[in-house]
Amino acid sequence: TFGQEMYLHLGGTDIQLLYTPGHTVDGISVFVAGDKVLIAGDAMLPVPHIVGGDVEQLKASLKSIKALKPNFIVQGHGEVLLRGEVDDTIDDSINYLSCIVEKVSALAERGDLPSALRDIDIESCGKSRIPLDGLVNKLHLDNLVALYKEIAVAN
Repeated sequence: TFGQEMYLHLGGTDIQLLYTPGHTVDGISVFVAGDKVLIAGDAMLPVPHIVGGDVEQLKASLKSIKALKPNFIVQGHGEVLLRGEVDDTIDDSINYLSCIVEKVSALAERGDLPSALRDIDIESCGKSRIPLDGLVNKLHLDNLVALYKEIAVAN
C-alpha cells in the first residue's frame, strides 16, 4: 500500500505509481517518467465514468495527471492519447464532469423526474457519442443516473 504516490526503479526505468481515485476509490495510474508515458487505467476514458466513484476526486485526479505533462496517455479503454491532444482531452473531461453536475443539479432542483435525464445529451457536455462504438452514451447515462441518486439522497 501507499499514500498518494510511490516511486520504483525497475531495470533502469523510473516508475511512479499515483493514486488516481474518482472512477473508483482505489484507482492507480502508472507514470513511466523517462518516456513521459502515463498508463492511466480507467482514470482516463473517452468519457469519464463516475459510477462507483466520485466526481470531485476524479476532477482532482485529472488535474494531477495533467500536471505530469505526459507525452502519451494509455486510457483504460479507447485510443492512446498523443502529446498534442493530452491537455485538451483532460480539460474536456474536467469540463464534462462540471457540466453533468450542473445539469443534473438543475434538473433535481426543479423536481424533474429521473426520466428527464435522457434529455441531457452527451454532446451538450462537450463529448462525442462515437467512441467505444457508441458505448460512451451508456456511460454518460450511467453518470447522470448516479449523480441524480447522489443529489436526491443529499437533499
